[in-house]
Amino acid sequence: MKKYFRTLFPLLLLALLSAGVFCACTQAEKPGANALSSRLSSSKNAGLPEDSNASSSSESTAGPGDSTLPSSPEKPLLSNPEDQLFPEAQALTRHLVCLVFTRDHIEKAQPLGDADIFRLMISLLVQEENSLSAFYPDCVSVGEDGVAVFPLESVQQLVGDIFGQGGWFLADPAFDAQQNAYLIPTGFGLGSVYSYEDLRLTWSKEDDTVTADFSLIDTPDFPGERRYGAYRITYQAVTEGGRTFLRYQGIQKTGD
Repeated sequence: MKKYFRTLFPLLLLALLSAGVFCACTQAEKPGANALSSRLSSSKNAGLPEDSNASSSSESTAGPGDSTLPSSPEKPLLSNPEDQLFPEAQALTRHLVCLVFTRDHIEKAQPLGDADIFRLMISLLVQEENSLSAFYPDCVSVGEDGVAVFPLESVQQLVGDIFGQGGWFLADPAFDAQQNAYLIPTGFGLGSVYSYEDLRLTWSKEDDTVTADFSLIDTPDFPGERRYGAYRITYQAVTEGGRTFLRYQGIQKTGD
């Protein structure tokens, strides 16, 4: 199995390289971020079309055989929404903008798909301040051999929470059926064509949402100093089984 995996994994990396995701450079730093671990290496609209009445990305990203989880009827019980939800919103925004979104997501309004969810899973390797892995610590571990293990059950929990997809699975050479996990060697660079600045988070008690407003810019990995305008990502606060978490609703342009 190891020989088979080592033979096919480069094909996965080659495919992701063609999508402009992996790069030889290190992952772009968010201003003020501090590395927490030296062991791990350090997408106009995406998810929501410009039409504000369009469906959310949690519907458009569902793959064959996947089911979409309904929003929980439970009312989020939050004594201090800013303290409880803003760190997660900051982490999600960081990973989506700086590690997942591509030109097609922003310029062509391409919805997030299974391959993008897979990239988000891989981005859990980025261990920094306000990293997404802090909210889903069981989704990845790295062995002494440098191979990252992503247990499918834990990954499905993450995908169900963030995208509303139950039973998510992507057939990929990196999946090991015996371990029921994706096995991915570390040591590569991970980045996107985008970054952001002037992030502002806002809580709406009326509809239980957190909005992340920011200026979309080029990442240092793809220099050009281009500015793309003001964008907003909306997250819905969802409570299920006593847990309250954020579900991605989409991104839209809000100004020049």
